Amino acid sequence: MWSSPPSALILVQQEAHIWKVNLNVRPKHKIYFWGTLSLEEQNRAERFRFEKDKEHFIISRGVLRRLLGRYLQIDAREIKFQYGTHGKPMISKNHALQFNISHSEGFALLGFVSHLSIGVDIQVMNPGIDIFQIAKRVFSPNEFKALDTMHSSEQVLAFFNGWSRKEAFIKAKGEGLSFALDTFDVSIKPNDPPKVLSTSWNIREASNWSLYKIDVNDGFVGAMALEGHVDTVRYFDFLTCCMDNKG
Repeated sequence: MWSSPPSALILVQQEAHIWKVNLNVRPKHKIYFWGTLSLEEQNRAERFRFEKDKEHFIISRGVLRRLLGRYLQIDAREIKFQYGTHGKPMISKNHALQFNISHSEGFALLGFVSHLSIGVDIQVMNPGIDIFQIAKRVFSPNEFKALDTMHSSEQVLAFFNGWSRKEAFIKAKGEGLSFALDTFDVSIKPNDPPKVLSTSWNIREASNWSLYKIDVNDGFVGAMALEGHVDTVRYFDFLTCCMDNKG
């Protein structure tokens, strides 16, 4: 599923690119990525309480800048971001290349597409959490019923399927954490295709959206949401082709 990309990155319409990144890198790479960040991003990194969280922010943001630089054919340090009402980042003065990023427990997913709203999410499947307690708060009634009635062997995966798909959806919409997760339905059963099933605010909106399952690593689930449809999704592993090429 995960392959090495071509030397020249070209993102055509009707195609989306997903990148997987291992955030645990060598010190020299951390130094390189730190140097690509803006002063605002460096100040933000310094505010993290734990060193590991700081490091993962630096790497994920630095990789984002490097990939955007390759797509746009400009220096990573020249990229300027602007932010939506709820904090979703976008490239200043560029409304064609859309992107989103998510990270969890040492891995990040980055998604890129042309002209479509995009959201990605990655979740580590933590076996220690009470999935039903959380599902009562964030799942719709239909989703909770589906989770409650399926076989116990499927419930953990179904829960994290639902959580990652719902997070990807609201990130694509750019609505932020205040968006009510229980006001729309997504498919959650392990063998069902990923799909936005319905929304409470517009009976026709679900048909405008595409959901994609992303197989990251054992113990993780991932999802991508697009407001629209693409013909091809390509999956790239950043480490296998890019990290060690920098030096």
